[in-house]
Amino acid sequence: MKTKINQNLDIAIDIINKLDDTHQKSSDLITLGLMIQHDETSAQLFQHALTISTINKDNRTQSMATGLANDILINRFLSENSDNAIQTAHHVLTQNQKAMFYAQSYPEIQYLWQWQRAKLVKHLSKKRINNELFNNACPLKLYQHALEILTPVKSCFLNGFHSTDTKRAYFKKHIRALYMELIEGFLDKPKPEKLDLNNALTLLEKLKESEIDNYFDDECLVYLQKLKNKTSGDTPKRISFGNDTAIIYPIDLEDQWIVFMATGDAINFTRIKNKNFIKRAQDFLASIQSISNDYTGNAVFFYDRVIRPFEKQLKDKTVLIVPDGIFRTIPFAAMLDKQTRQFLIDKYPLSILPSRELVNAQPSNISRLDIEKSAQNLIMINGLSSKRFGTSSLEFVKKEVESINELTGGYLLRDKDFTKSNFIDNFQQNDFSIIHIATHGMFDSYAGKSFIQAYDSSIHFNDMESILRCVQYRDNQIELLTLSACQTATGDEWAAMGLAGVTLQAGIKSAIASFWSVNDKTTYLLMESFYQYLFDQSNYHTKAEALQKAQQDLKNESGQKHPYYWAGFLLIGNWL
Repeated sequence: MKTKINQNLDIAIDIINKLDDTHQKSSDLITLGLMIQHDETSAQLFQHALTISTINKDNRTQSMATGLANDILINRFLSENSDNAIQTAHHVLTQNQKAMFYAQSYPEIQYLWQWQRAKLVKHLSKKRINNELFNNACPLKLYQHALEILTPVKSCFLNGFHSTDTKRAYFKKHIRALYMELIEGFLDKPKPEKLDLNNALTLLEKLKESEIDNYFDDECLVYLQKLKNKTSGDTPKRISFGNDTAIIYPIDLEDQWIVFMATGDAINFTRIKNKNFIKRAQDFLASIQSISNDYTGNAVFFYDRVIRPFEKQLKDKTVLIVPDGIFRTIPFAAMLDKQTRQFLIDKYPLSILPSRELVNAQPSNISRLDIEKSAQNLIMINGLSSKRFGTSSLEFVKKEVESINELTGGYLLRDKDFTKSNFIDNFQQNDFSIIHIATHGMFDSYAGKSFIQAYDSSIHFNDMESILRCVQYRDNQIELLTLSACQTATGDEWAAMGLAGVTLQAGIKSAIASFWSVNDKTTYLLMESFYQYLFDQSNYHTKAEALQKAQQDLKNESGQKHPYYWAGFLLIGNWL
């Protein structure tokens, strides 16, 4: 007896078969074949689409039908040990050539079949099967060619998706996966050479840029940031990996994680098996968000796998982290060295980077500013302590903003004065270096749902971006945006990515925010300490060092050692 799904499938096929043999019919057959994901039926639908498109001389649809039908054969070929391996290999390679031929004028399709060819040749090489059809081509070069075809057009076919989730899923399957396979190709050697590691990191940076463009639906964002980071002519500002910084990239390759570490001219990497890895990351995050939980097991687990392999190279350095996947939700500061009983924040100043190449790495002038002379133009301080629109009161916000105002003499908007219009007007009429906002807020996966709460209304992330963008090309770029009492949607890597991307989209050099909301007294103590270190005229501290010391001070307070109190605060972007 047929299931409801099979009955509906038969109905759909019957409806399509009654259509005239047009381009639309062949496209519908392909769409249905992709939707059902049943090899035998899908292959029949693709073959039917190929017959129609051949009659109509529809090269684009011919390419899709040929390539997709070949995908089914290839997946079967890769998973089986066939006695006719050479014959099967020759057939799928021939079909791949046909798909490529039909796609000559369609790069958004052509790259898929070039990628298909790279996978095939890689498999044949590992099986030691000759691929004379392609003159024993190098798989790595084929992967690179696929990416070369994709790069100029990838933004064009990421438009038109009905939902953000669908678009992100498409990006992950059809773009990110290609980058990941090519990165793995550079590392798939007994001992990768320095050039291989450099190539892998360069690709990784390109992927990060593509992810940012995709997340914000703004293909100009990366371009404009790079343009802004140029000092003169065509010479960009590059992050210097000298004796004082190291950068860590944890990368999700699905079946495993790879962690790169770069400092100076040296690049090293280590592999982490992915068994139960995501579950451990989720447990780690959950364990440090409640003071009643034991976090030590997972804190040690992640330190041993991500940090310990590079301990010697990290000594006395600021550690910069370009996170990926689930690592975007992990507070690195809470990783624990079991041998010394030190947290990561005890050892190193930390900063999160959305991408190495997109960060403005120019030194900050905050600590050198004459606070008394530049009071009103230095810092804009905003705070909401009263209950508004269902939010709870934040008793210590008043102390927090008054403490910072006393230290810096900045421009203060509190409670009834902190309205959306006052915030916008004062921001646009002054050339502030620091924007401090102490109020309820949330960063969500979707930018439109992210907000901060003013006295009279919510200021949504899209509003913030528009407000900040209008001044991002001033001579004095905003040095720091501090979002006190805001939090990120728990465990949501896309929300965490948005939190990191705010510095880029709004043209801000650095931001401080938190993964979760702690009580407002703790936040007040940390923020007061942070600004004291940042504006210490007798002892210079970078932003990363000032936050590190503030977190250490809070951790050493009686009853505040648990990471819940201090590990959620993070610095994003420029660390100087």
